[in-house]
Amino acid sequence: MLGLSPSYRYYLFHGSVDMRKGVFSLSELVRSQLRSSPTDPSNVYIFMAKSRKVVKILRYERGFFVLYEKRPIHGKFRKPVL
Repeated sequence: MLGLSPSYRYYLFHGSVDMRKGVFSLSELVRSQLRSSPTDPSNVYIFMAKSRKVVKILRYERGFFVLYEKRPIHGKFRKPVL
């Protein structure tokens, strides 16, 4: 079950990400590029493909990494407003 709430801190990774990356590769991006701890349970990390047709959401929850993937059936996601 997707358990996201407004109490979390959300971080959008700036730039496009290779969507073939899994949990551990994305966690390393969080450490190296965002300089944050991927095991902080109050943080949620959002990654978007260059084509904006795939979004991955990474979160740490009770000793496990959780990776959500969203793909629209038609079209693509809107460009984020920063």
